[in-house]
Amino acid sequence: MRPSQSRGRPLIVITSNAERHLPEPFLRRCVFFHVNPPDADALREILRRRLGDGQTALRDSQLRVYLALRAEGLGLTKRPSTAELLDWVHALYALPDRAEAEAAVLDFGAAIDPKSHRLGGGLEWLDLPGLPCLIKLQEDLERLGGGQG
Repeated sequence: MRPSQSRGRPLIVITSNAERHLPEPFLRRCVFFHVNPPDADALREILRRRLGDGQTALRDSQLRVYLALRAEGLGLTKRPSTAELLDWVHALYALPDRAEAEAAVLDFGAAIDPKSHRLGGGLEWLDLPGLPCLIKLQEDLERLGGGQG
């Protein structure tokens, strides 16, 4: 394309999760925009669009579990992302004992305090079906009592 035909400079979008340090000369040329993680209503809509309208009680429990694992109080190094929530939900569908796993997720959802996001009811995070879909780092699994990943 000849310069006289161009319509301006291209806009390039680069995403980063801040895990790697980018060179200073590069950063000086960047405009930063922080995107907050979706809130519970947005997550519910994401799940509805990806998975349909059914199983409202299960979806609510899945969201309570996810939000509890994202809560600051657990001190996780890498809190689960929206993509990991979706992976976890899909993984639950693939389990051979799907009904048992869904019942366990309902139990976990009921045992989580909606304000403090603390897990109660005598449940342990390591008993959550599909926990490694949400928690990726060994140190975080150990922090939750998960031991071997």
